[in-house]
Amino acid sequence: MKFVYVPGFQDETGGDWATGPLREALGNRVTVLGDAVVVDHPAWNPGGGGNAPGVRPEVIKIGRENLIADLANPNRVPADACIVLIGYSTGVPIIERALRDISAEVGDRIVAVELFADPYLALRPADRQEVPAAYANRVRYECNVEDIFCSGNAIPQTSEKCLDELRQARFSNLGGPCLTPEHLPQAYGVRARRAALWAAGGFAGASASVTVEAGDTLWDLAESHLDVGANWTEIYDANQSLIEETAQAHGLPSSAVGHWIFPGTPLIIPST
Repeated sequence: MKFVYVPGFQDETGGDWATGPLREALGNRVTVLGDAVVVDHPAWNPGGGGNAPGVRPEVIKIGRENLIADLANPNRVPADACIVLIGYSTGVPIIERALRDISAEVGDRIVAVELFADPYLALRPADRQEVPAAYANRVRYECNVEDIFCSGNAIPQTSEKCLDELRQARFSNLGGPCLTPEHLPQAYGVRARRAALWAAGGFAGASASVTVEAGDTLWDLAESHLDVGANWTEIYDANQSLIEETAQAHGLPSSAVGHWIFPGTPLIIPST
């Protein structure tokens, strides 16, 4: 398997914040080939010289072309490897557009697509391009509730002028008032783990998994999947870190040992 990461504006992470949880979730069931391929585009500039905001059309166009070229280049992505695409911020619309034009042979090897913090969701919804229907079941979107770029939920100190600058792609200062901490990669740790469990669940040998729905409790899930509600602690123990991180992300000090679980959380069901 090869990971391909399409970064955001001046994103120097290399995608480790997303690929790390995925490696952990896959365990030894799949051989991951080296580090992720990082796709180049004008808004990603580790040298610090680039300041082309990631929602500008020319950035998306060049990034799309580079992604398609990387996927077709066996020196970048081995021709016999299955592929996981991961996009953050600017990388999301780049991937959405590239999926429309890649070859069928490459497309068949894409097993999962994780998309985080899509700036087009809130800032340029009219310009969004949905992924082709053939990929619909292989794509997962993740957006922090307080991430203004994808949720549109303006925090009090974000002025209408700032929002307008974001929509028009006029901003150029990564540390400016228009960028909230909730948009940065380090704020997506919990969601990266959710996406990793979802992606890993599609591989042979993976543990069974379930996505929490409104009204679910660990007792109910244990009754449904382990036959005995009293075995709910087995589900909690297998997912403790994610359950606790999710509870904290919802403003709680803890989950109260699994009492608080939230819709959308993927949970591993341990084998009996």
